[in-house]
Amino acid sequence: MSLKNFDFFAVYFYFITLTIEAPLRVALETIGLSPLIYIREVFLVVAIFLHLFQSHLDSKVIYLLLGFVFFLLEGIFFTENIFQVMASLKSFLPFILGFLMMKKYQKQCFELRELYLFVFFTTALGLALDYMFDDLPWKTLSIDIAGVSVEEQAGLITFDGDTVSRPSGFMRLHNVAATVMSYAVGWAIAYRTHRVLWAIAGVVFVSLTTAKAPIVVMLAVCFIMIIGSFFQQKGQGYLLKGMALFFMVLMIGLPLLSLVFGSISNQLDTEMMLFLFASFDDRLINSWPRSIEMVTNYGNVFLGRGIGGIGYVITLFDKFVHNPTPVDNFFVTAYGLVGVFAFFGFLFLLYQMLIRKIRTEWDMFMLILFVMIIGNGIMNDMTDQMTMLHFGLLTRYLLEKRYDDVNAKNYTSERGGQIG
Repeated sequence: MSLKNFDFFAVYFYFITLTIEAPLRVALETIGLSPLIYIREVFLVVAIFLHLFQSHLDSKVIYLLLGFVFFLLEGIFFTENIFQVMASLKSFLPFILGFLMMKKYQKQCFELRELYLFVFFTTALGLALDYMFDDLPWKTLSIDIAGVSVEEQAGLITFDGDTVSRPSGFMRLHNVAATVMSYAVGWAIAYRTHRVLWAIAGVVFVSLTTAKAPIVVMLAVCFIMIIGSFFQQKGQGYLLKGMALFFMVLMIGLPLLSLVFGSISNQLDTEMMLFLFASFDDRLINSWPRSIEMVTNYGNVFLGRGIGGIGYVITLFDKFVHNPTPVDNFFVTAYGLVGVFAFFGFLFLLYQMLIRKIRTEWDMFMLILFVMIIGNGIMNDMTDQMTMLHFGLLTRYLLEKRYDDVNAKNYTSERGGQIG
């Protein structure tokens, strides 16, 4: 393995260890080597530095690094706790690497089929086992976060005082298992034949997690694949772009509306309605408005709180914020990190996606990723490492100039023609 390919080694290692993270942590804990789980972050840091020293730093990379340093310092300023910032930092390492290696990833994405298929089949197996058996040995984990020991029950949540099992397979969290499965299915839809069958398989296995937002998003993608199959291939691209616009409106609009409107619980008059919408109602009256209020009270209304200023780490370290609520929205999380730049940034990325022609499998993969990340971001903070790596790829892709007709000849679709 040459240093030039170390970034792909780091990606492979990262994907594999995340896919089997829960049993891997238990195994390392059993033999007293639990800190070894963080070697994957070390590999990411090495890959990032190799990229920075071996590649030409264009203006996009320079602006990314300057912004990263600024919001890192802002996080230290507002939290006054460097451990809190460093604990949050590991979620952003995959984003940086994805941003840096996008062009290499694009050229070799089809060759990554073994990796994405491994993620799909391993996650499917884990979810099936978790669905059938309740006493898997990795359901209870002990995790060390910047010196703080946290007991975590994989796939178990408390709802109305009752503990409910939500299958997470070999991963720590059910919603992460759902999103990771979605990305593997997204790759298969873009790069393999039988798109509809892959989409249906995605719906089946994502449904095992009972994570509502990923299920809805996967159903939407499956529906588009089925409807689009009756039209020319580019019809699927147009339908996916329409879905991306719809999801973006919901992801940004719902948290903003939560500042104005109250609970919808009086409209939930059946047990089924309560099951489907109780968690949404809680986000509407608690998670979203309280998270935004936390940012404006303990940060800056225009610049947010910086890295470490929002998310799970504040429950462990923050000395200013007491009894924080889960954020459960990608836009609110981004607002807490970078302030109003989140609003304009998401709209810019949406605009770039809508005007981009879908000529190749890579273009289709990026469009599906966009739909999945934004759609899942309506009800999740989306800071898991697998999402951040793919969002880094997606962000850099949308910042690059669109292919002209000459460049497009170098990236012709294996299926032929323009997809959408």
